[in-house]
Amino acid sequence: MARTSGVNVKVNAKIRALKIYPTEDSKRDLKTLDTIAFKLTKGRAVRLALVLLTMAQDHKEVDVTRFRSRPRKSDDSYSITVSSAE
Repeated sequence: MARTSGVNVKVNAKIRALKIYPTEDSKRDLKTLDTIAFKLTKGRAVRLALVLLTMAQDHKEVDVTRFRSRPRKSDDSYSITVSSAE
């Protein structure tokens, strides 16, 4: 049986959030908000942590992107993507 190096491990950097805050129906002006937040299940939070650790090993900077206005129709979850411009 051949051995596989950890360098060859690939991680899917797309995570689904249950909810993104502020919500689209927020009465506050988005330009004045200082923070954004997302709600994750326990499993998705662990997966996000693993993806962030994996990306941080190979990149000096990591971007976390969330898509607040486009929920997936099948389960109303929102996409969170971890990437790097390097």
